[in-house]
Amino acid sequence: MSPQEAQVARQRIERAATESGRTIDPEHFGLSIPYAAEEPDRRTLDLLRSRRPGADLEGLLPVGPENLRRLLTAHVDAGLSKFVVRPVDVAEDRHRGLSELAHIVLPLQT
Repeated sequence: MSPQEAQVARQRIERAATESGRTIDPEHFGLSIPYAAEEPDRRTLDLLRSRRPGADLEGLLPVGPENLRRLLTAHVDAGLSKFVVRPVDVAEDRHRGLSELAHIVLPLQT
């Protein structure tokens, strides 16, 4: 889901809650984001395209640390605050890959 789509979805949920006399903690909103440290393989891209035909893949699957930071920042600006970042790469050294991911995302934590 792109940051713009996420913002619209959050607004719809908040509006429905208000109409029902309820509120939702603003820190409740988030989503799962696939991430590739390097250009993903064709199978991964084809799978993503099949789930979201016509979608801008750069807005759905950030490739590399800067693109991940940029996408997370855009989602925060859209009102989301919780994220599960899922590596799509098959890392030879899973621990190293997760450690590198932690160095990217932990400084963004508020």
